[in-house]
Amino acid sequence: MKILFKKGKNKEDVLHCCRPDGTDTWAKIADGMMVHELIHWTVEKELDYHNAFYGLLAKGYDITDFERSSASKPLELKGRHLPAEAIWSEHIVHMFTLEFFEGSELENISTQIDSNIRSSGHDRPVISQSDLDNIRKTMQAILSEWNVLPAGHEIHRKFPW
Repeated sequence: MKILFKKGKNKEDVLHCCRPDGTDTWAKIADGMMVHELIHWTVEKELDYHNAFYGLLAKGYDITDFERSSASKPLELKGRHLPAEAIWSEHIVHMFTLEFFEGSELENISTQIDSNIRSSGHDRPVISQSDLDNIRKTMQAILSEWNVLPAGHEIHRKFPW
């Protein structure tokens, strides 16, 4: 699947995913939220997750399916039916998004991720210090690329990696 992160004019960014079968899904992304989507790509790539956000999009779900009310979401995207990787990645992405907006590395990020995941009633995945370092390195690279990208241009990535 091709993933296009398009920097829009007037802060109307677009996430567009083109699947190998010719189908696609896209959505306008709220101002400032493209950082979250780029960090999702980074986390899922570095942890080799295939059943998190981009993996579910590759399977045919639409971006807008994630925004629906619980009653109208597809079953696999509801609470306890979500794949473990999707739950884990959301918690991990949240912590790295906080780190990005804080402007410095969070102390004990591994412990914080562990605590957040366990408090949601799920087992924690194994994440090494090397994994965390690779996430930071890739995150810094893609967010730097995004920051200098002119409006109307795109960053192209793929899934699976």
